[in-house]
Amino acid sequence: MSLGNLAMLTGNIGRPGVGVNPLRGQNNVQGACDMGAYPNVYSGYQKCEVPANREKMEKAWGVTDLPGEYGLTLTEQIDACGDEIKAMVIMGENPVMSFPDSNHVRRQLDKLDFLVVLDIFPTETTQLCGCRAPRCVLC
Repeated sequence: MSLGNLAMLTGNIGRPGVGVNPLRGQNNVQGACDMGAYPNVYSGYQKCEVPANREKMEKAWGVTDLPGEYGLTLTEQIDACGDEIKAMVIMGENPVMSFPDSNHVRRQLDKLDFLVVLDIFPTETTQLCGCRAPRCVLC
């Protein structure tokens, strides 16, 4: 935030060749977002509610009937665990630590029928994976 404030104070926002390049805090979050991991865009930040974007992606991916409405955000997905979401694969993310209420995240993930957590190092969230999921073939 300080870099953003400094850029604004010195007039280095909104002109070619100036601005702030934010670095992300999680493993390759920028690349995942570029690929379309947001719930409201396809790869390349193409909005899913635009019919031309949807048609282009259906053709590129060889599928039909891509949804044109937004999916759930990550916080909404956590809240939906055990209700509309029965299984989850979490990869390269540690929501137990990155969300403001870790107890809520643990309670919600515990409601899932199936949970797999993949990461390059053990985290608070990877500890929730394991043989607690009766059909887990990875543990």
